[in-house]
Amino acid sequence: DAENAVNKDLPKGTKNAKGITQPQGALLAIETKTGDVKAMVGGRGEDQFNRATQMYRQPGSAFKPFTYVTALEKGMSPNMMLDNSAVSFAGGWSPKNYGHTTGGPVTMIEALVKSMNIPTINLANKVGMSNVIKTAEKCGITSLVDSGKYSDNNLSASIGGLSKGVSLWDMAQAYSVFANNGQLIKPRVILKIEDRNGNILEDHTGESDAEQVLDANAVARLNVMLQQAVMRGTGRNAYFGRPVAGKTGTSDNDNNQWFIGVTPYYVGVCWLGYDIPEQIRYYSYAPPIIYKNIMG
Repeated sequence: DAENAVNKDLPKGTKNAKGITQPQGALLAIETKTGDVKAMVGGRGEDQFNRATQMYRQPGSAFKPFTYVTALEKGMSPNMMLDNSAVSFAGGWSPKNYGHTTGGPVTMIEALVKSMNIPTINLANKVGMSNVIKTAEKCGITSLVDSGKYSDNNLSASIGGLSKGVSLWDMAQAYSVFANNGQLIKPRVILKIEDRNGNILEDHTGESDAEQVLDANAVARLNVMLQQAVMRGTGRNAYFGRPVAGKTGTSDNDNNQWFIGVTPYYVGVCWLGYDIPEQIRYYSYAPPIIYKNIMG
Protein backbone atom coordinates (compact mmCIF):
# COMPACT_ATOMS: atom_id res chain seq x y z
CA ASP A 1 0.00 0.00 0.00
CA ALA A 2 0.94 3.67 -0.14
CA GLU A 3 2.28 3.80 3.41
CA ASN A 4 4.64 0.89 2.84
CA ALA A 5 5.78 2.35 -0.46
CA VAL A 6 6.54 5.75 1.09
CA ASN A 7 8.44 4.19 3.98
CA LYS A 8 10.44 2.04 1.56
CA ASP A 9 11.62 5.07 -0.39
CA LEU A 10 12.32 7.33 2.58
CA PRO A 11 15.92 7.43 3.84
CA LYS A 12 16.60 5.40 6.98
CA GLY A 13 17.10 8.59 8.98
CA THR A 14 17.69 9.15 12.68
CA LYS A 15 15.43 9.77 15.69
CA ASN A 16 14.93 13.31 16.98
CA ALA A 17 14.51 14.29 20.64
CA LYS A 18 10.85 13.25 20.50
CA GLY A 19 11.70 9.81 19.12
CA ILE A 20 10.30 10.61 15.66
CA THR A 21 12.42 9.50 12.71
CA GLN A 22 13.77 12.32 10.55
CA PRO A 23 13.48 13.24 7.77
CA GLN A 24 9.77 12.72 7.34
CA GLY A 25 7.70 12.19 4.24
CA ALA A 26 4.06 12.63 3.25
CA LEU A 27 1.85 11.74 0.31
CA LEU A 28 -1.60 12.62 -0.94
CA ALA A 29 -3.24 11.13 -4.04
CA ILE A 30 -6.67 12.13 -5.32
CA GLU A 31 -8.80 10.90 -8.19
CA THR A 32 -8.79 13.53 -10.91
CA LYS A 33 -12.44 13.53 -11.96
CA THR A 34 -14.07 13.14 -8.54
CA GLY A 35 -11.64 14.61 -6.02
CA ASP A 36 -11.87 11.38 -4.01
CA VAL A 37 -8.82 10.88 -1.80
CA LYS A 38 -7.33 7.52 -2.81
CA ALA A 39 -4.23 7.56 -0.63
CA MET A 40 -3.00 9.68 2.26
CA VAL A 41 0.22 9.20 4.20
CA GLY A 42 0.85 11.71 6.96
CA GLY A 43 4.32 10.48 7.90
CA ARG A 44 6.14 7.39 9.05
CA GLY A 45 3.30 6.53 11.43
CA GLU A 46 5.23 7.26 14.63
CA ASP A 47 3.01 10.14 15.77
CA GLN A 48 -0.50 11.54 15.23
CA PHE A 49 0.53 14.60 13.20
CA ASN A 50 -0.86 14.40 9.67
CA ARG A 51 1.68 16.12 7.46
CA ALA A 52 -0.57 15.71 4.42
CA THR A 53 -3.25 18.02 5.81
CA GLN A 54 -1.95 19.87 8.89
CA MET A 55 1.50 21.00 7.75
CA TYR A 56 2.41 24.15 5.82
CA ARG A 57 5.77 24.28 4.05
CA GLN A 58 7.54 26.36 1.40
CA PRO A 59 6.73 24.88 -2.03
CA GLY A 60 9.77 26.18 -3.89
CA SER A 61 9.52 25.69 -7.65
CA ALA A 62 6.32 23.63 -7.33
CA PHE A 63 4.60 27.03 -7.12
CA LYS A 64 5.95 28.20 -10.51
CA PRO A 65 3.12 26.77 -12.68
CA PHE A 66 0.76 29.43 -11.28
CA THR A 67 3.04 32.10 -12.78
CA TYR A 68 3.21 30.35 -16.14
CA VAL A 69 -0.49 29.60 -16.49
CA THR A 70 -1.25 33.24 -15.62
CA ALA A 71 0.93 34.28 -18.55
CA LEU A 72 -0.70 31.70 -20.84
CA GLU A 73 -4.15 32.99 -19.88
CA LYS A 74 -3.01 36.45 -20.95
CA GLY A 75 -2.22 35.07 -24.40
CA MET A 76 1.54 34.78 -24.06
CA SER A 77 3.17 32.00 -26.03
CA PRO A 78 5.21 29.13 -24.56
CA ASN A 79 7.85 30.16 -27.12
CA MET A 80 8.04 33.75 -25.87
CA MET A 81 11.59 34.69 -24.89
CA LEU A 82 12.37 35.57 -21.28
CA ASP A 83 15.43 37.40 -20.00
CA ASN A 84 17.87 35.17 -18.11
CA SER A 85 20.59 37.69 -17.31
CA ALA A 86 21.66 38.63 -13.80
CA VAL A 87 19.24 41.11 -12.24
CA SER A 88 18.83 43.05 -8.99
CA PHE A 89 15.62 44.46 -7.57
CA ALA A 90 14.87 47.19 -5.06
CA GLY A 91 16.35 46.38 -1.66
CA GLY A 92 19.32 44.59 -3.20
CA TRP A 93 17.57 41.27 -3.93
CA SER A 94 19.45 39.41 -6.65
CA PRO A 95 17.70 36.12 -7.47
CA LYS A 96 19.81 33.22 -8.67
CA ASN A 97 19.19 30.20 -10.84
CA TYR A 98 20.20 26.78 -9.54
CA GLY A 99 23.96 26.53 -9.99
CA HIS A 100 24.10 30.34 -10.29
CA THR A 101 23.83 30.10 -14.08
CA THR A 102 22.83 33.04 -16.27
CA GLY A 103 22.84 33.59 -19.99
CA GLY A 104 20.91 34.75 -22.99
CA PRO A 105 17.12 34.78 -23.32
CA VAL A 106 15.27 31.46 -23.03
CA THR A 107 11.80 30.42 -24.10
CA MET A 108 9.05 30.23 -21.52
CA ILE A 109 8.86 26.46 -21.96
CA GLU A 110 12.61 25.99 -21.40
CA ALA A 111 12.50 28.18 -18.31
CA LEU A 112 9.81 25.97 -16.76
CA VAL A 113 11.30 22.66 -17.92
CA LYS A 114 14.66 23.58 -16.40
CA SER A 115 13.03 25.32 -13.41
CA MET A 116 14.93 28.57 -13.90
CA ASN A 117 14.32 31.28 -11.32
CA ILE A 118 15.39 34.48 -13.07
CA PRO A 119 13.17 34.04 -16.17
CA THR A 120 10.24 33.04 -13.94
CA ILE A 121 10.63 36.19 -11.84
CA ASN A 122 10.82 38.31 -14.98
CA LEU A 123 7.66 36.65 -16.26
CA ALA A 124 5.86 37.31 -12.96
CA ASN A 125 6.95 40.93 -13.17
CA LYS A 126 5.49 41.10 -16.67
CA VAL A 127 2.09 39.58 -15.81
CA GLY A 128 1.81 41.18 -12.37
CA MET A 129 2.44 39.30 -9.15
CA SER A 130 -1.03 40.15 -7.84
CA ASN A 131 -2.46 38.26 -10.82
CA VAL A 132 -0.30 35.22 -10.03
CA ILE A 133 -1.62 35.26 -6.46
CA LYS A 134 -5.19 35.46 -7.75
CA THR A 135 -4.55 32.47 -10.02
CA ALA A 136 -3.22 30.36 -7.16
CA GLU A 137 -6.16 31.29 -4.96
CA LYS A 138 -8.65 30.45 -7.71
CA CYS A 139 -7.02 27.02 -7.89
CA GLY A 140 -7.60 26.45 -4.18
CA ILE A 141 -4.46 27.69 -2.41
CA THR A 142 -5.87 29.04 0.86
CA SER A 143 -2.75 30.01 2.82
CA LEU A 144 -1.49 33.01 0.83
CA VAL A 145 -1.06 36.34 2.62
CA ASP A 146 -2.65 39.06 0.48
CA SER A 147 -1.67 42.19 2.42
CA GLY A 148 0.43 43.58 5.25
CA LYS A 149 4.13 43.44 6.06
CA TYR A 150 4.48 39.78 5.09
CA SER A 151 2.28 39.85 2.00
CA ASP A 152 2.95 37.24 -0.68
CA ASN A 153 2.34 39.92 -3.30
CA ASN A 154 6.05 40.12 -4.11
CA LEU A 155 8.19 38.60 -6.83
CA SER A 156 9.91 36.04 -4.58
CA ALA A 157 6.53 34.32 -4.24
CA SER A 158 6.61 33.52 -7.98
CA ILE A 159 9.36 30.97 -7.27
CA GLY A 160 7.74 29.64 -4.09
CA GLY A 161 9.10 31.96 -1.40
CA LEU A 162 5.86 32.35 0.56
CA SER A 163 5.10 33.88 3.92
CA LYS A 164 3.24 30.90 5.38
CA GLY A 165 3.78 28.15 2.84
CA VAL A 166 1.26 25.64 1.49
CA SER A 167 -0.27 22.32 2.51
CA LEU A 168 -0.15 19.11 0.52
CA TRP A 169 -3.95 19.19 0.53
CA ASP A 170 -4.10 22.58 -1.17
CA MET A 171 -1.41 21.70 -3.69
CA ALA A 172 -3.27 18.52 -4.65
CA GLN A 173 -6.44 20.55 -5.09
CA ALA A 174 -4.67 23.22 -7.14
CA TYR A 175 -2.85 20.82 -9.46
CA SER A 176 -6.11 18.93 -10.01
CA VAL A 177 -7.26 22.08 -11.85
CA PHE A 178 -4.49 21.36 -14.37
CA ALA A 179 -5.73 17.77 -14.67
CA ASN A 180 -9.36 18.85 -15.14
CA ASN A 181 -8.98 21.32 -18.01
CA GLY A 182 -9.16 24.32 -15.71
CA GLN A 183 -11.99 23.05 -13.51
CA LEU A 184 -11.71 23.04 -9.71
CA ILE A 185 -13.05 19.91 -8.02
CA LYS A 186 -12.49 19.97 -4.26
CA PRO A 187 -10.98 16.85 -2.68
CA ARG A 188 -13.23 14.75 -0.46
CA VAL A 189 -12.57 11.97 2.03
CA ILE A 190 -16.15 11.07 2.97
CA LEU A 191 -18.65 9.67 0.48
CA LYS A 192 -21.41 8.44 2.81
CA ILE A 193 -22.02 8.01 6.53
CA GLU A 194 -24.74 5.68 7.85
CA ASP A 195 -25.72 4.94 11.43
CA ARG A 196 -26.02 1.38 12.72
CA ASN A 197 -29.63 1.22 11.54
CA GLY A 198 -28.72 2.11 7.99
CA ASN A 199 -29.97 5.68 8.16
CA ILE A 200 -27.89 7.98 5.95
CA LEU A 201 -26.32 10.79 7.97
CA GLU A 202 -24.18 12.22 5.17
CA ASP A 203 -24.21 11.47 1.45
CA HIS A 204 -21.74 13.12 -0.90
CA THR A 205 -21.82 10.51 -3.65
CA GLY A 206 -23.70 12.76 -6.05
CA GLU A 207 -21.41 15.74 -5.58
CA SER A 208 -18.04 16.65 -7.19
CA ASP A 209 -19.34 19.97 -8.47
CA ALA A 210 -16.84 21.44 -10.93
CA GLU A 211 -16.12 25.17 -11.23
CA GLN A 212 -14.25 26.53 -14.26
CA VAL A 213 -11.52 28.69 -12.71
CA LEU A 214 -8.87 28.75 -15.47
CA ASP A 215 -9.00 28.94 -19.25
CA ALA A 216 -8.97 25.42 -20.68
CA ASN A 217 -6.66 26.30 -23.58
CA ALA A 218 -4.13 27.91 -21.25
CA VAL A 219 -4.18 24.81 -19.03
CA ALA A 220 -3.67 22.54 -22.04
CA ARG A 221 -0.56 24.51 -23.02
CA LEU A 222 0.71 24.42 -19.45
CA ASN A 223 0.30 20.64 -19.31
CA VAL A 224 2.43 20.22 -22.43
CA MET A 225 5.15 22.21 -20.70
CA LEU A 226 4.83 20.23 -17.46
CA GLN A 227 4.99 16.95 -19.39
CA GLN A 228 8.30 18.12 -20.82
CA ALA A 229 9.49 18.91 -17.29
CA VAL A 230 9.00 15.21 -16.48
CA MET A 231 10.31 13.83 -19.76
CA ARG A 232 13.54 15.86 -19.94
CA GLY A 233 13.60 18.31 -17.05
CA THR A 234 13.84 18.32 -13.28
CA GLY A 235 11.09 15.71 -12.87
CA ARG A 236 12.73 12.92 -14.87
CA ASN A 237 12.82 10.56 -11.90
CA ALA A 238 9.00 10.52 -11.83
CA TYR A 239 8.55 9.17 -15.36
CA PHE A 240 7.01 5.69 -15.45
CA GLY A 241 6.28 5.16 -19.14
CA ARG A 242 3.05 7.16 -19.42
CA PRO A 243 2.46 10.89 -19.89
CA VAL A 244 2.81 12.76 -16.60
CA ALA A 245 2.59 16.52 -16.18
CA GLY A 246 4.54 17.42 -13.08
CA LYS A 247 6.85 19.73 -11.21
CA THR A 248 9.56 19.37 -8.61
CA GLY A 249 10.00 21.88 -5.82
CA THR A 250 12.95 22.61 -3.57
CA SER A 251 12.76 25.44 -1.05
CA ASP A 252 15.59 27.69 0.15
CA ASN A 253 18.50 25.83 1.74
CA ASP A 254 17.01 22.55 0.48
CA ASN A 255 14.69 22.40 3.52
CA ASN A 256 11.74 20.94 1.59
CA GLN A 257 11.57 18.68 -1.46
CA TRP A 258 8.37 18.17 -3.45
CA PHE A 259 7.03 16.45 -6.50
CA ILE A 260 3.50 16.93 -7.78
CA GLY A 261 2.35 14.84 -10.73
CA VAL A 262 -0.80 14.96 -12.82
CA THR A 263 -2.34 12.29 -15.06
CA PRO A 264 -5.87 12.07 -16.49
CA TYR A 265 -6.71 9.76 -13.58
CA TYR A 266 -4.79 10.85 -10.47
CA VAL A 267 -3.00 13.78 -8.89
CA GLY A 268 -0.18 12.85 -6.53
CA VAL A 269 1.73 15.11 -4.12
CA CYS A 270 4.89 13.89 -2.40
CA TRP A 271 6.95 15.79 0.19
CA LEU A 272 10.20 15.14 2.05
CA GLY A 273 11.68 17.18 4.88
CA TYR A 274 12.43 17.55 8.58
CA ASP A 275 9.74 18.45 11.11
CA ILE A 276 11.96 21.28 12.30
CA PRO A 277 13.21 22.52 8.93
CA GLU A 278 16.85 21.92 8.13
CA GLN A 279 18.85 21.15 5.03
CA ILE A 280 18.06 17.79 3.47
CA ARG A 281 21.33 16.06 2.67
CA TYR A 282 21.90 13.11 0.34
CA TYR A 283 18.19 12.49 -0.34
CA SER A 284 17.72 14.70 -3.37
CA TYR A 285 14.75 13.88 -5.60
CA ALA A 286 13.22 11.21 -3.38
CA PRO A 287 9.70 12.69 -3.91
CA PRO A 288 9.56 11.97 -7.68
CA ILE A 289 10.81 8.45 -7.04
CA ILE A 290 8.10 7.93 -4.41
CA TYR A 291 5.55 9.27 -6.91
CA LYS A 292 6.74 6.89 -9.63
CA ASN A 293 6.58 3.88 -7.31
CA ILE A 294 3.07 4.78 -6.13
CA MET A 295 1.61 5.72 -9.52
CA GLY A 296 3.57 3.53 -11.89
